[in-house]
Amino acid sequence: MNIFIKKIKDLKSSEKKLIINFLVDCFSDNSGYKKSVYTNPDLDTCVLLYQNQELIGHVGITRRLVEHKINKYLVAGIGDVAIKSGLRHTGLGTKLMIEVNNLLKSKDYDVGVLFCHPKLHDFYTQSGWQKKNVAKSLP
Repeated sequence: MNIFIKKIKDLKSSEKKLIINFLVDCFSDNSGYKKSVYTNPDLDTCVLLYQNQELIGHVGITRRLVEHKINKYLVAGIGDVAIKSGLRHTGLGTKLMIEVNNLLKSKDYDVGVLFCHPKLHDFYTQSGWQKKNVAKSLP
């Protein structure tokens, strides 16, 4: 297994196409996904997991600087977390998320944000993420 961390701007078009096809295949149950994958201009980094030169895992990191009053926070939005079908539930996703966690800490992000389906809460908490049980409603 090899993990690579790549800036989106540095991806060759062929590599980007491979990643997009991989993600569309992983999220084939979402009919609108193909139109939105890799379209966010703030998508900054991807963490890629390869086995024998085959892409089997992906995590995208969106980078945003958020200002609140006089403070500025560097926020990492985590998305497009995917493991190839047939290899899920083998620990590869946890391994990939631990690598992402280490990357976020090494890049001095102030906050990491990840929204997920409730059925995935256990996976993400086992990968070191904390569930926020209560959200503040805006007026």
